[in-house]
Formats: sequence, structure tokens, C-alpha cells
Amino acid sequence: MKRALLILVAAVAVFTAGCEWEALPDPGTGGHVSDESLARLRDCESGGSYQAVSRNGIYRGAYQFSQSTWNSTAQKWAPWLVGVDPAAAQPHEQDNMAAALFAEAGRSPWPRCGKRL
Repeated sequence: MKRALLILVAAVAVFTAGCEWEALPDPGTGGHVSDESLARLRDCESGGSYQAVSRNGIYRGAYQFSQSTWNSTAQKWAPWLVGVDPAAAQPHEQDNMAAALFAEAGRSPWPRCGKRL
């Protein structure tokens, strides 16, 4: 019984470690974005809907990520999200991905709505 419990605890520790967000970089190109700014961006991009999909189906989720931008950002910050449909990701994951992309590139990924940041 002790061995099975130990194996279970080890498996949970490995899973948890694999799902931790990498620390965002020091402010550089984009810096850090506030929760209030993310809310304004989310409202502008998708009306606040985490399940939003653009008319052509290319842009998805609250921050209207293309799959390629989502995957590129996830590779650096949250590898377990590579290949996940942005519109199907959990709200906190979408928020973290938008913050990570902002830290990398500033407002430029959102040409119209980025002005609200």
C-alpha cells in the first residue's frame, strides 16, 4: 500500500511540474500587462467570450489567437498547450497566453484592439 501511494504521489508531482508556467521575461519588448488591460483587450477582441471564433474560423478564443501564434507562444511558455484549440483552452490559460505574447511582442499582435492596452 505504501509503495502504491508513493508512486501516486510521484506521478502527481511530475504532472504538476509539467503544467507550471515558465516565468515571464523581464519587461522588454512588451513588458507586463495588467488584468484590467487584459479585460479591455478581451472585450475588444471577442466581446469577452473565451469560446469566440472569428467568422472565417482562423482566430479563436478570447484574444483571437491563430493556431500558429498560439502554438508558437505555447512552445515557449506552456508546452502542454501546443495543439490545443485556443477557444477550448481554460480561461486562465488564455489569459496567461495573452500575457506571455504581450511580454514577447507588446501590442503588435492585436493591431486594432492593442491600442486599448
